[in-house]
Amino acid sequence: MRFTLFRNLNESWTQFGVIYLVTLTAKFSNFAYQKLARGESFVPTIILSMILACCLNYSAGVGAEESSLINKSLTSAQWQQDLTYLADNVDANHIDFFSKHRRSDFDAAVSDVSNKLAQYDHDKMIVELAKLVSMARDGHSFIRGYHPLFENVFFNGMFFEPLPIRLYAFSDGIYVYAAHKDTAHLLGARVLKVNGLKTTSVLETVSAMFPVENEMNVLDWGVDGLVTPKVLKAFGVGDSAEQAVFTLSKEGKIFDVTLSAGEQYRPNLESRVVVDDDWVSFIEQVEKPLFLKHPERQIWFAHQPENGLVYLQINGYSKHNFEHILEVTKTAIDAAEADEETRFVLDLRLHPGGETEVVNPLVKALLASDINREGRFYVLIGRGTFSAAQLTVTALEQFSHAIFVGEPTGINIHFFGNARNRVTLPNSQLQVFLATSRWQQTNMGDSRVWKAPDIAARLSFSDYKQGIDPALTTILSGVEPKRIDQLIDGFRQRKLTLDEFVNEYHEFKANPHYVYQETEDIINALGYDLLSEQKFDAAITVLELNRKDYPDSLNAIDSLADANHQKGNLAKALALYQQVLARIPDDERVKELVAQIRTSIH
Repeated sequence: MRFTLFRNLNESWTQFGVIYLVTLTAKFSNFAYQKLARGESFVPTIILSMILACCLNYSAGVGAEESSLINKSLTSAQWQQDLTYLADNVDANHIDFFSKHRRSDFDAAVSDVSNKLAQYDHDKMIVELAKLVSMARDGHSFIRGYHPLFENVFFNGMFFEPLPIRLYAFSDGIYVYAAHKDTAHLLGARVLKVNGLKTTSVLETVSAMFPVENEMNVLDWGVDGLVTPKVLKAFGVGDSAEQAVFTLSKEGKIFDVTLSAGEQYRPNLESRVVVDDDWVSFIEQVEKPLFLKHPERQIWFAHQPENGLVYLQINGYSKHNFEHILEVTKTAIDAAEADEETRFVLDLRLHPGGETEVVNPLVKALLASDINREGRFYVLIGRGTFSAAQLTVTALEQFSHAIFVGEPTGINIHFFGNARNRVTLPNSQLQVFLATSRWQQTNMGDSRVWKAPDIAARLSFSDYKQGIDPALTTILSGVEPKRIDQLIDGFRQRKLTLDEFVNEYHEFKANPHYVYQETEDIINALGYDLLSEQKFDAAITVLELNRKDYPDSLNAIDSLADANHQKGNLAKALALYQQVLARIPDDERVKELVAQIRTSIH
């Protein structure tokens, strides 16, 4: 139930308390209406809504609805004051606001907004301010009401009115995975264009207003921007704040449809999954996969002896449920330990975070158990694995024998958290929440933007509509993890010839199970090792792999240039070094090398 989730919210978010009460009152009223329509009892729900309403009256002046939070009638001068106030206060209230971007870039962006704000309307100004906050690339710093993750976890979406469809970026495209009953005929359609522009391009564009930390956030949060006309208009994708035109493909037909936004198109959500009688989805028409069976529960497990499996799903941490989380986890572990052949699967894909105090005792319980063995312990991760869930993943990566399956996580390995500081803009009353802590569990040099899975298993639309979970299917089918360093070790130990290594490398890169494994750095290191051994031809062959697989990498270009230079392929080296200088004109090392080569050639 929503009240349970509300009662168990992370203490870090208690500052949202009164706002939660407002939203939950609306949610429970809608829930009561749906229960009445099904002929079920709804008296307790009405009573709870009345209690929450009383709390709201007690807290008059602090509401969650946009109309009570935000002043919509501002002059350009007032917006300028808010802009200046934001620019002057974000750094002082964030633990390290400029760690991922330059202050000069931020100041330039502020200046650009200042110069143009007289042309902007209310919605455009909100988007521009959100873009400024999002320059920090910190998923815990945002403007209240305009962060898809938090608004969908704790509420029913962003303040801007949405369209009557919900989208998901599957591995094979962006599809309508849920639709209001008014647009049920669009369920299952693939989205090709939004207001005449390619969907993937629009997705990248609108994601600029969200505090994305990696590409998973673009896929996860950007789709909210696609179904929000005010956001689309603010980015110049269409000229209407109320409607959008979608080019869709369904059952072999391509067609355009114009959809209108409205407050009535806010579905009830559980763990960000649409659970609403007024909405339709494929998942209601098939046997639900385990990860979608109980999105309303914070923790639960299933024992499937026929599959040799114990499945434990955790969808959030809370201090109030601290003991319950540990109790259910230990019960699940006991079930798995009863048979040493049973595999244990921990699913964190719908886990947005919560109380960090739960992490250590949970991890310790997992590490101390017999399930912590090679080939027996699996952790499912994905775009929805965020915040405290990432802390759990990082700890297990370091200290357990877990095999990670799914997609990359939706947050950096080292991240900011605990958005306890709030800056309220004086005129608009927009509330800017800013991170106050830094979470670092690995070495300082760990700059990974996510935890990548050992075995990738991406959800396709075909899988989804059939109720198939590819991650769990991958585990049950016995797919084993494979790492690039294993191939390199084979080559170093002369178990593989250079040609055999290259062939196996290409097979590895082509395998969809290993699509998220980064190989650039380790291949680069191998190339330089070969150079140090004066195996120039082998080094060039190896470094050419990086040049092809990472065409935008300056390091790949520079390394291949070095190899050709040492080999004596001066013309080739010169051409590669010049590519580096074209992008970094002030690189003194490369400038000197170019001058030396030109002298040698002439």
